[in-house]
Order: sequence, then C-alpha cells, then structure tokens
Amino acid sequence: MQTLTYFNEQLSNDKTVRLDIKDPVEGDMHFTIKLEDDTNINESFTRYNILDAYNAQVIIVNVPKDKEIITPSALQLGTYGGKYKLSLKYRLSACDDNDVRRIKVVFYITEKGK
Repeated sequence: MQTLTYFNEQLSNDKTVRLDIKDPVEGDMHFTIKLEDDTNINESFTRYNILDAYNAQVIIVNVPKDKEIITPSALQLGTYGGKYKLSLKYRLSACDDNDVRRIKVVFYITEKGK
C-alpha cells in the first residue's frame, strides 16, 4: 500500500471539499466529499457515486451523536496509473462546534490482484 495523497481539514454540512488526483496515464480524477447529518438513522454510513470515469462523489451520512467515524475497510474508487487500485480511507472526528467535524482522508494505491 502506497499513500498517494493525504487531506486533513474541518468539514461542516454546508461545505463540500474537492480533491484532485493527478494521473498522467489514465487521466486526472476529481472527488468531492460531502458531510450530511441524519438524526433518523441509528448508524453512520458512507455512499459514493461514480459520476463518470474521472469524477466521483463521496457522501458521509453522519449520526450527529457519533463522536468518531472510521471507514471499516477501504473504499475502492477506481484504478490509477493503469496498474494500481485506487482506494480511500477516512476518519471523521467531532470538534467543539457540533456542526463541524475534522476529516482526515488518505487516498492510496495497491497493486491490482493484491
């Protein structure tokens, strides 16, 4: 596993973060990460939408009482450089302000077939 890029920022419900991954072989990829609070669910979850070959949206649906959310396993989002799988993991932590979370995102690559 090789880290491709790392992101650490505060995120609130009214903010979308855009991350760009440079890939000179397959073409650059663009990701948006959005946080949504939902008081009607019991457990936080993540969904992602692949918009096209170069754009994807990651939506973290958060139960406001959860103090920390960590991806239980990597989310594979595509390929990189023609020979790697591109995945991400994240950690979402509560801040002092209830509407704001600290998000740490790691995009990394692993060889295909592993």
